[in-house]
Amino acid sequence: MLAFTAVDMNPYVPTSPVRPNRPLRKPSSSPGVPSPSPSPQRFPTMRPAAPLRPAGNGRTSSPVSEDKPPLPGLVPPALMVYLCKFCGQQGNFRCKRCKKMPYCSVVCQTEDWMEHRRTCRPVDPEPAKEKPKESMALLGAGHKKSLTELQASDSSSYKKVYLKDLQASKITDGADIQATVVEFTSPGRFFILPQNPEVLEALQIISTELQKTCSNPSGTAYLPCDGEVCAVQFSCDKNWYRGLVQSLAADKTANILYIDFGNEEKVPFERIRPLPANIQQFCPCAMKCRIAGVVPVVNEWSDECCITVRQLLAGKAVTVKLLETVEKECAHAVDILLSMRELLSSFLLQNGYAQKEPVNAPPTEQDISAMLNASFENFKCLSDGKDDNGWATPPEPLTQAVGDKFSVVVTHFLSPSDLVVQKVENAGRIQDLQLTLRNHCSQVSTPQNFRPAPGTVCCAQFSEDKQWYRAKVLAYPSEERVCVGYLDFGNAEEVDLGQLLPISASLLALPMQAIPCALAGVQPVGESWSKDCILALQRQLSNRVLQLEIQGAQAGKTLVSIIDEASDPQTDFAELLISAGYAAPASTTVNLSAEETTATAAASVSPTVSSSASPAVSQPLVWSIVELPSDGQTVPLLTSIVESPGRFHCHLGSPT
Repeated sequence: MLAFTAVDMNPYVPTSPVRPNRPLRKPSSSPGVPSPSPSPQRFPTMRPAAPLRPAGNGRTSSPVSEDKPPLPGLVPPALMVYLCKFCGQQGNFRCKRCKKMPYCSVVCQTEDWMEHRRTCRPVDPEPAKEKPKESMALLGAGHKKSLTELQASDSSSYKKVYLKDLQASKITDGADIQATVVEFTSPGRFFILPQNPEVLEALQIISTELQKTCSNPSGTAYLPCDGEVCAVQFSCDKNWYRGLVQSLAADKTANILYIDFGNEEKVPFERIRPLPANIQQFCPCAMKCRIAGVVPVVNEWSDECCITVRQLLAGKAVTVKLLETVEKECAHAVDILLSMRELLSSFLLQNGYAQKEPVNAPPTEQDISAMLNASFENFKCLSDGKDDNGWATPPEPLTQAVGDKFSVVVTHFLSPSDLVVQKVENAGRIQDLQLTLRNHCSQVSTPQNFRPAPGTVCCAQFSEDKQWYRAKVLAYPSEERVCVGYLDFGNAEEVDLGQLLPISASLLALPMQAIPCALAGVQPVGESWSKDCILALQRQLSNRVLQLEIQGAQAGKTLVSIIDEASDPQTDFAELLISAGYAAPASTTVNLSAEETTATAAASVSPTVSSSASPAVSQPLVWSIVELPSDGQTVPLLTSIVESPGRFHCHLGSPT
């Protein structure tokens, strides 16, 4: 008795239990070829693969006729519609064994199998099962050869293909295209498949050629490279597709992005092969997109937003406006025209799912002045007769000395040049402060006339945990909203005026516990820190006790080196960023000017020795330097340090 399965046409239609070996495909969410919009023409004839469902909730591909010779060019001929042999509805699936009989679902094929089995004949005889080859057995644990050695013996016959080797997309910015959303994660990341005859024809040719080329078992194991485009066998339907290796894991698996469909999965190395040379290097058929001009209200898109937009877009043909190509993200900033003739960006803004994307350009002096004036006007307009909290000035910052070392935790992180830490040794004092703050705020009622002025300190209720913290009033974005910065943690947020309470003098005695820092010795490779660099470093720094050393001060921040002593070997994060290519080396400038010596609070760093040693020098040290020879003099020199031909240090070879 032959058994079969069917390709899933609708994930919500229940199917009856199926025996294990019948010849229709298993239900899948595989990468597949979505059907183009109805057209009076069809694709050039070729032997079609078994029907597949596109990633997402799209429709299945229509079968392709095989009774006419292929037509030249890219103009697709007419489509044929097959009807289910059992129920008469449109049948998008065919028997995998004979590849002739159409069905609409696994249920219909199950009911019809007793009759169809009499005439079902396999198109190609099933190959006899061979014993596993020795080269494949080498993949087993305990064999001495590594995957690298296996690949080296066979890698000479393959040329690795990367995204940069593929053809560039011919779709230009500013165009309006018809496309199907084949994979949707959030408004910030989804994939579309253009309903373009050239793209759809290339997709079908690539799929067909991959099945032919990769159908034979491989004699050797293949170790892919990060960023390589390979032939990958999808886990659900066991067909081969083009996949981008996004990362490699120690358990001999790779995180794969199917570049023609947009879905991802974790794939073992034995299901990955180099991209065959006969596969045309067409650009990725699925285009990675994000909605332009909007960002989530909080750090991530909400589940409600993603579900709502997925219902509007997934598997549907829509009009996509290509606004900009973002090279760094390898993505397209787009907007989508919804069925109600409304742009998706407007829909997100109107329903409170998104806010307008801030402009990345740094504000000019006029912009800053205008913002400060607007903030002051918002504060002043309702301040008559109110308590402006003018007496509550910020406490002094912690003062450190160059060369000090201590353990810290990172409380706020924006980039390698903008992070905030707390001393671990002060954890008990911070905890006592929080308990005192909680008791104070529980006994103080919200005064009706409390309107703290910008620059003063009060108690603010943090929006995430509803606890009270010491906060400095930064600005008034509106008459009833206040932007505050939390003195002991470094982060800031906008709160309602009702979330502020007066503070007591005793709560201002403890110095500010947040130490603003910048990582010394590194600078961004480009104009700014990349998103990958920020995310990678944030993962390394979060929830760890780290060793910090003061290197100096610059631009109001403490220049520091940070080391993870718990790792083996110890990790210096500046060296880690440089070795990973996220940062370039930079000289560490220790600012020891007279202004910074006397005003150490600005940078929280003192260039003098700590208070436990001898008394600090009241005046900055003035260093002298030996006079260099000039006017063509020739003198003996003793070289002490050579960094490069452009920078080295010498002593004058004279007795004095």
